[in-house]
Amino acid sequence: MSHRNGCKSAQGVRWCVFILGLVLLSQAVWAQTDEVFRSVGLDLNVDPEGVISDAGGLIDIDQDGWIDIFPGSNFCLNSGVADGSLKPFIQADSTGVYAECRFADYNNDGLLDAYATMQVSLKDFLFKNNGNMKFTEVGESMGIDYTDNKFSLACGWADYNTDGWVDLLVGMCIEGGPGSGIFLWKNEGGTHFVNVATQMQANVSGMWHGMVWADIDDDRDPDFFIAGGRNGDMLFRNDGDRFVDITNITKTSGVGAIGHSRSGAWGDYNNDGRLDLYVCDDEKANRLFRNEGAGEWPNVAAELHVDNYDPAGWGVFHASATAVWGDYDNDADLDLFVSSQEGQYNGKSENKLYRNDGATGFVEVGHTMAITDQGQKHYAAAFGDVDNDGDLDLYVQAGPTLIPPGLGGGMDLLLENLIGNQNNWLEFRLTGVQSNRSAIGARIRCVAGDLSQIREVQGGNGYNSMNPFTQHFGFQQRTLVDSVIVSWPSGKVDRLLGVPVNQIINITEGSTTGVKGRYATPTNLSLAGNYPNPFNSQTVIDYTVPGLSKVRLTIVDMSGRKVRTLVDDRLLSGRQQVRWDGRDDDRHPVASGAYLCRLQVDDATATHTMLLLK
Repeated sequence: MSHRNGCKSAQGVRWCVFILGLVLLSQAVWAQTDEVFRSVGLDLNVDPEGVISDAGGLIDIDQDGWIDIFPGSNFCLNSGVADGSLKPFIQADSTGVYAECRFADYNNDGLLDAYATMQVSLKDFLFKNNGNMKFTEVGESMGIDYTDNKFSLACGWADYNTDGWVDLLVGMCIEGGPGSGIFLWKNEGGTHFVNVATQMQANVSGMWHGMVWADIDDDRDPDFFIAGGRNGDMLFRNDGDRFVDITNITKTSGVGAIGHSRSGAWGDYNNDGRLDLYVCDDEKANRLFRNEGAGEWPNVAAELHVDNYDPAGWGVFHASATAVWGDYDNDADLDLFVSSQEGQYNGKSENKLYRNDGATGFVEVGHTMAITDQGQKHYAAAFGDVDNDGDLDLYVQAGPTLIPPGLGGGMDLLLENLIGNQNNWLEFRLTGVQSNRSAIGARIRCVAGDLSQIREVQGGNGYNSMNPFTQHFGFQQRTLVDSVIVSWPSGKVDRLLGVPVNQIINITEGSTTGVKGRYATPTNLSLAGNYPNPFNSQTVIDYTVPGLSKVRLTIVDMSGRKVRTLVDDRLLSGRQQVRWDGRDDDRHPVASGAYLCRLQVDDATATHTMLLLK
């Protein structure tokens, strides 16, 4: 009997081994080239105690230029990079900051404060930042008070009346009683808050899970969406003296769909200059409402393949808690991450990463990555450039789980982006002056040839999530951005023209108004100094870097011994600022005395003397 068919002959065996080797090799090569995110959280001490919470996010809480992690209790501080890799995160000293926090500088003192919704509690918390990672709870003394019938979940910061002070909207998750409905806490000069929800016609009863502010009609005041649990979602337009319910303003609008919505996320996915709305649901299909202007909001989730339906798997909708927009591949359109909420209980357990492929819709690409994190709940998530290399990394908070902690159960994810900086990018850090200091509500438009993109600074996103205030843009292979236009809540407009890509740019409100020519990349190294000087608890160091350079900024004592590395192996250009809190690399306070700030850019060095007095 002939054995020439298949792998039954010696020659057939050799051919099968050869073919199998090619297959395995091609799979290995494909796996290497196809790897987008690498899980680095366990190696970098992210969430080392496995804090289980319903909240989390990325925020530069110590404002040293490196994005830190809030895992739901205290902070994991970013120590920067060494030799091109992130250093392990450091748990901050006991700060007392916990629960479902969103961050903003409510008193415009240059320090980020936090408001925490407390689900089953008689009060929420307002944590005032005193500097040096110390916080004081001041909610009741600032006028924020509730009845004993309170269950708060939804929350977000925005300057609804554009007076330069961020206000606070809080939604309750109970249907009736004196503690139900929506509270709008007006900020009166950073010294007191008063509830004006009824006066502003924004107080509506319902079970509210999540809310997000955004300027949906481009009139420079913030509107808001609030996600309802079985009572229907709502969309409110800010008309200055009141909020107007526009949920069902036209027959084609389905924004008020009744499901079991958890949260919303704003982003201009099709680059038409209008912010679109993605809604997460933990019982039904997710929804993507395209903002077509004039009150038209068609749901295009199914046709664009982002309704979170999995016909090839369990044949069910994956229950979702939060969604985050971000251009992870820097190809100039927003991609979408959607967290899984029901992993502990059933098969609806995969996080989703949807790549934006333009007119053809989105493609789910996360199913082969660690990003799926099956078997766990995930409530919060955020995109942010954690290592300052020009691409968006991803933080995902892990909730209750049946997976043992030794196998990664209950441990938050930090996913390093491996491919984004193959394309070009820009990042912007804004500081308000006449507008609120956090620049919440400011909008950036970048135009490069036929490409136009917008981003808007938000004071909270998704379900109990916090994105960094730094705004990130991808530009494919474009090397020059024709114009950058920053529209501030105050009405001021700053412009930069002819901006080279691949840099982080700080913009202070009013600093570039009326710029006529091209944006000039600095040609000289400059260490302007620090302020205040002398200082007691912290100081801000101001410096300028020419071009794209390797930057190292260190603090040394008068004997030349290194005390603290503030910046290392980082590509920056233009005027920069970094804060020093008077601590060494181990976060221990240093003694009073004189210290040198040493700035090294390639082969050039500049130094400046600072005086710490306690």
